[in-house]
Amino acid sequence: MARVGVYRSLEVEAVGEDEFVNKILWQGEKNLPLRSAYGGQVVGQALMAACHTITDPELLLISAHCYFLSPVKTNERVTYRVTRTKDGRFFSSRSVQALQGGKVVSHTIASFKRLESNPHCLSHSPPGIPPGIFPPDDPRHDQEQLYFNNKLELSTSPFNAYYCFRKTDQTKILAREPLPPKMLMWMKARGEFPESCSLNEHRVALAFLSDFSMIYPLSLKYPEVKVGLRTSLDHSIWFHGPVYCGDTWFLMNIRCVQAGESTTLNSGLMYSEDGTLVATCQQQGLYRLNSKL
Repeated sequence: MARVGVYRSLEVEAVGEDEFVNKILWQGEKNLPLRSAYGGQVVGQALMAACHTITDPELLLISAHCYFLSPVKTNERVTYRVTRTKDGRFFSSRSVQALQGGKVVSHTIASFKRLESNPHCLSHSPPGIPPGIFPPDDPRHDQEQLYFNNKLELSTSPFNAYYCFRKTDQTKILAREPLPPKMLMWMKARGEFPESCSLNEHRVALAFLSDFSMIYPLSLKYPEVKVGLRTSLDHSIWFHGPVYCGDTWFLMNIRCVQAGESTTLNSGLMYSEDGTLVATCQQQGLYRLNSKL
């Protein structure tokens, strides 16, 4: 499969009233195929289907909550069935069921709100780039050969990503020493976005990116533990202000909030390069040491 950009990987086509099917599912690499579809792509395609049923351009996607119910096969098409839950004066809501082989594999709820101006605003102050973390286009990313600091250059991947660890942390990772369960990562959508791309479609692309590595931080705390099964159970995202995904880097700050009973709860903040908070994410994951359960 040739490399496909994020926008194309999110495309869905109508096959009936409020019913859509996907065009592409990323299958991973030839030497590292995905056992099931990337959750961010399933979320993104469900949100793209929901957006196709919103006709008012002033209604903006403000949040999404997705429940992953069964693994999604990468070699079968997915049908997205949209229910118009609410169409109000200021808010609209959509419920999207993803089906494969007649079985519901995910359920996504999307909320849309009419754009309003309000002088009372509060946001995180720009975090800047923490000491020891290279900016996304710094050539030292390509020069570094240490584990997990390399640029992720998968040949067919629809995104670029850098795992960003300080040099002191890199040494501990190589020595398999425990680290706090948190991580920073630069990421960028590959491919072109058409000029006609709406703000909602850019937010959908951000949702696609936001799922990547959300479940990973707990592994830094217990590097000696061999994980039998690690997968996402649900994923939520709230959007803040305008966002443009074409040729734009975002800094993802992820931390594990809680872990126990074979589950983890992870929180993520997504920033633009200038330090503006553009999205907040939460994800619950399954983290089993025994994959046979």
